Amino acid sequence: DQSHINRVRDALWRRSGTGASVMIGSGFSKNAVPNRPGARELPNWDELTAHLFAELYPQPSEYDKPHPLRTPLEYDAAFADLHWRTP
Repeated sequence: DQSHINRVRDALWRRSGTGASVMIGSGFSKNAVPNRPGARELPNWDELTAHLFAELYPQPSEYDKPHPLRTPLEYDAAFADLHWRTP
């Protein structure tokens, strides 16, 4: 594995033509150090989904459950005009 890590490292620091980008998984932000005092901790996917679901359905029935893929799409459809409006 170290040889692969070294290849990525070298490509990241290469200044010519081709380089590399690093994509990070969903847990990376949970290990981030806040950049200012009092900064909120970033939510994980379940916490974010629950928050979006609560805004969409303030009084859900006992059968309504947040779905991690469907809920963000429903949220976007419901609130797109409020969140993406340009001044």
